[in-house]
Amino acid sequence: MNELEKSKFDNVLKIFDKDIKENNSYLAKIDKQLFKLSINLSVHDWKLIRGKNYFEYTRKMGIIDKRVYLLELVKNYLGIK
Repeated sequence: MNELEKSKFDNVLKIFDKDIKENNSYLAKIDKQLFKLSINLSVHDWKLIRGKNYFEYTRKMGIIDKRVYLLELVKNYLGIK
């Protein structure tokens, strides 16, 4: 990651932190984790992570449940517990 990319990455994290601090946003906490873990994933990685039935499985889930599920899929893909 070059200096400009690092600066932009840090700015996005600051925005998440501000939302978490001001609103105690659980969704922002999940999105921040997803952002940090997935910054270097390719389109192919996302295809593998989601698999064939992701959209059908998550179709009726609420936004928070979808993000938590996706976070778990990303962690499993990256080998993080």
